[in-house]
Amino acid sequence: MLSKLTKVKLMVFVAITAVALLVTALFYIHLPQQVGIGRYSVDVELANAGGLYPQAMVTYRGVEVGKVTGIDLATGGSVVAHLQVDNGVKLPRDSTAQVRSASVIGEQYINFLPADKRSDPGAGSGFLEDGDTVPVSRTVLPTSTNTLLSSVDGLLQSVPTKDLRSVVHELGTAFDGVGPDLGRFIDASSTFQKAANANLPATLKLIDDTHPVLRTQESLDPTIRSFARSLDSFSGQLGASDADLRGVLDSGVPFMDSVATFSDGLTGTLPGVLDDLADTGEVLRVYRPQLEHIAIVLPPTLTMMLSAIPIDRRDDLSPAATMWFKLGVDPVPCTTGFEYADKMRNPADGRPAPAPSTSYCKVPANDSRAPRGARNDPCPNGGTGATAAQCGLVFNRPAPAPRATGAASVTRTDGDLFETAGTVFLLEGAAPAPSTWQQLLKGLVSP
Repeated sequence: MLSKLTKVKLMVFVAITAVALLVTALFYIHLPQQVGIGRYSVDVELANAGGLYPQAMVTYRGVEVGKVTGIDLATGGSVVAHLQVDNGVKLPRDSTAQVRSASVIGEQYINFLPADKRSDPGAGSGFLEDGDTVPVSRTVLPTSTNTLLSSVDGLLQSVPTKDLRSVVHELGTAFDGVGPDLGRFIDASSTFQKAANANLPATLKLIDDTHPVLRTQESLDPTIRSFARSLDSFSGQLGASDADLRGVLDSGVPFMDSVATFSDGLTGTLPGVLDDLADTGEVLRVYRPQLEHIAIVLPPTLTMMLSAIPIDRRDDLSPAATMWFKLGVDPVPCTTGFEYADKMRNPADGRPAPAPSTSYCKVPANDSRAPRGARNDPCPNGGTGATAAQCGLVFNRPAPAPRATGAASVTRTDGDLFETAGTVFLLEGAAPAPSTWQQLLKGLVSP
């Protein structure tokens, strides 16, 4: 009869054995997954089995996520592989099912790889669900052994035996005595490989980021080629003009010395010249309308004067001009506004008489009579007017008291004139300007 202690030991042993079997069934044998618990079914259509067998692994990006439960023939001669995938794994619907080998001796498995949206814009979205089928168009089979061996045999047959012996001999000579260096190189390569694996995400991101840059470079290919051709032409021209360029560089120093001497010579005179030009520019700015009018009227006037000379007499030193006038009523002469238009002076009266200052054609600006009359004269400060007052010009004003500062201070006084704020006025009490040409001549000849 067993003792109480023996019974306890047997019970503990049985419990440990049950726990060990349960752990083995759950985590090693995956017993629930073997019977379909915690997994969903997916079918993959293949052109041929490609060495795939039941119980083969199913991976997603190289990570095991299920297994192949069976392989059957489908209608039409294709092959259907039945897969069981863990419920927690979401396989993209646009994934490609690749049949790959785990080693050189075979051990095929199915690996799911999502489609690249950049190379396949038409790829679908979503995830595979229970009962879905991956079509043949999204499957990849491994290269068959016969094809591989045939390719290898063709490659070996294409290698010349004599050249291969030379290559082997040269390789033997190259690696003779470099064993320690080669060992260090392999160790350094191993270290580099470990560092590359540690930085794999950053390297992949860098590769992905280079795609836009490479596409931009591809789109700019014609421009870059044109720039390279232009640069080549420019460089060739520089080479052909080497002697000329050297001459320019050799003469550059004397030329710059001459420019410096010329600049020094202008130091004393250039400011004054520029100041005078500024004053001249101000005067031209005020009288710009009159200058524009002269530029418009002068060419036709010269043309009319030239047309008065016969063509065959224009080269004479003193050509005779044909004076031809036309008196007509188109346009009608203007008599409105002339205070002496209806009066006649005695021809025997030879006394000087002042010219009337308000006699001009006083009709509207759009009237056809005297279109170039005094009423349409341009003013220096803009607009039109027949008199200075109509142009806004003020004369015969008393001179204001000089002020130290301010825009209205007197800037220049010269005889009967004074200048303030850029405008010239005639001082009150000064001799009036001549009103007739006779008075003007008297002023010129009188002491």
